[in-house]
Amino acid sequence: MTAIGLYGPVNHLLYAASIMLVSGSQILYGRYMAKDDTASRDNVFSVNLVFSMIFSIFLGVGMAIFAGTGLTGYMVSGEAELVALNAYFLGMAPGIPGLVVGQQLFSFLSLENRTRRTMAATLVCVAVNTGADILLVAGFGMGTLGLALASVLSFWAFCAVMAAYYLSGKSELHLHLHALRW
Repeated sequence: MTAIGLYGPVNHLLYAASIMLVSGSQILYGRYMAKDDTASRDNVFSVNLVFSMIFSIFLGVGMAIFAGTGLTGYMVSGEAELVALNAYFLGMAPGIPGLVVGQQLFSFLSLENRTRRTMAATLVCVAVNTGADILLVAGFGMGTLGLALASVLSFWAFCAVMAAYYLSGKSELHLHLHALRW
C-alpha cells in the first residue's frame, strides 16, 4: 500500500499532463471544426498523439531510471518500502504510454460521439486489471510488481480498444505522421 500511495503524485502528474493536452487539443479541434477544416483537425489529432507518445515514453524511461538507480530512496525510510516502491515504479513504467495515449483517444472518441467505444474500453480496462491482479498477485505471488503489471496490461487494453476504431478507417479523424504542423 505504501508503494501505491507514494506513486500517487506521479499519477496526478500524468493525469494533469493528459488533461492539459486534451484541453488544448479540444480547443483547437473546436476552432477547426467551426471552419470545417478537416486537414487541421487531423493535424491536431496527429500532433496530439505523437506528442503524447513521445512525452509518455520520456516519462516512463525517466521513471524506470529513477527506480533502477535507487533515486526513490529519498521517498521512503525503510528497505522493504524501497524495494516495493522500486518494483512498482519499474512495473508501471511501460504502461505510461498506454495510459496517456489512451486518455487522448478517449477524448477524441468523445468528440466523435463514440461513447459506446469509450464505455467498452473502460469496461475492458477494469476487467483486464481485475483478472490480471488475481492472476499475477494471487496466482503467481508477484506482489507489488504484479499489481503494477496488471495496471499496465489494463492501460494498454484500454488504449487498444479505442485505437482499433481509428485504425479501422471509420473515424472522422485520421492519423497523419507526415508533414505535422506543430
